[in-house]
Amino acid sequence: MREIEAEENSSLLKVLQKNGYEISASCGGFGKCGKCAVKLTKNGISKTVKACSVKVEGDIIVELNDLYGADKAYVLPPMETDGKDGVGLAVDIGTTTLAFYFVSLKTGKTMAVYSALNPQRSFGADVISRISYADENGVEEMNKCLKTKINDVISDFFKRFSLNKTNVIFVTGNTVMLHIFAGEPISSFGRYPFEPVFLKKREYSGEALGLAAEKVVCLPSFSSFVGADIVCGAIATDVIGKNALLADLGTNGEILMSCGGKIYVTSVAAGPAFEGADIECGTGGVSGAIRSVRKKDDGIEIETIDNAPAKGICGAGLTDAAAYMADNGIIDETGAFLCDSGRFYLAEGVYVSAADVRKFQLAKSAVRSGIDIMCGIAENEGVKTEALYLCGGLGTHIDVSSALRVGLIPPALKDKVISCGNSAGIGAVMCMLSEKALEKAENIAKNGTIVELASNAEFMNLFMENMTF
Repeated sequence: MREIEAEENSSLLKVLQKNGYEISASCGGFGKCGKCAVKLTKNGISKTVKACSVKVEGDIIVELNDLYGADKAYVLPPMETDGKDGVGLAVDIGTTTLAFYFVSLKTGKTMAVYSALNPQRSFGADVISRISYADENGVEEMNKCLKTKINDVISDFFKRFSLNKTNVIFVTGNTVMLHIFAGEPISSFGRYPFEPVFLKKREYSGEALGLAAEKVVCLPSFSSFVGADIVCGAIATDVIGKNALLADLGTNGEILMSCGGKIYVTSVAAGPAFEGADIECGTGGVSGAIRSVRKKDDGIEIETIDNAPAKGICGAGLTDAAAYMADNGIIDETGAFLCDSGRFYLAEGVYVSAADVRKFQLAKSAVRSGIDIMCGIAENEGVKTEALYLCGGLGTHIDVSSALRVGLIPPALKDKVISCGNSAGIGAVMCMLSEKALEKAENIAKNGTIVELASNAEFMNLFMENMTF
């Protein structure tokens, strides 16, 4: 047990955040999501409370839940390298999940892989909520907790391999995440014309950023809302020059279309539903997360990560659950429940609610409509889409048949789906190992045409059509 001193009447959530505890607060601490629930004991009486709604008064004991976790990363195959000496670290800063790849710069072999949840989730589940937080509080706290997490991972690596130096860190992520990482203001992302401070590749000394490395490189982005993660995805999948679509399905859905020698990119506000956040029983890819739901006899059969007792549902499981519910008369084509309870139980204590279905619909419709728009651009270029690369946590684990059933993927692309894992992280490793790959990434970022969807009437019409199951 750890003792913490706090000012009387201070927010329990803020006290926990400032003392290094990564408390989920998907709604940004406004008391709506319930993800910051903790067990509080005062005067011998215990109860579960929302940390954001509690003021510290007197001595209390707080027990934290451990619902959220991160997908297990995997070791990469050796890659082309320039043969430099030392160790490099590639970091993919996802809105929800962080992925770390320690690699030998000389051989290209993976030395260690780590993954963790982004501690910034304490300040909101998605990019918009973090921009709102920064409007009032700046980026300092979000920057600090991220750097602390990165240094903790580096420290663990040093101990494991008896090292004391990381030669270089390459960082990818969406544009907002890269700005927070660099300590740059992000308030402008919430106001037209949404001007970023930087888009091009940036280099720093590790000392300047407070990181245990000699040099740090932020990889280039396309625009304010189409970041370095999709640039790295294009490197990893080698999609440029093909007639193909690349979709990174996470909290911020980013889509790239390569067709006729041209590059088109866009982003959609998918929200955190695909990563288990902002869902009542949602969780990341931790042990016990329901990742598969199938019909069996007169009921259902679930599969959890590590075959552990069910403790929540992640994005892939939610997609399966939505498909099952639509197929078996639990919800209708509009997503409305056909039973009075408004809940569908997958396991004891784990259910999908009516509100969850609606959030899932909004996310899948946004992504599907973005895909439809990009496929339409290819058609206008006289090009047929030959492949759909699905990346990110959901893109890796999703069942294509479920994605088709709920309308996330167009039927025309049914047999063209290629799952390619964390392409952002893989692409960042490739850029770190090879100057040629890095130059290619810079050229890709410079030559993409941005497709704006916010004021696109066709997108809005498609969005309404794609809401149904």
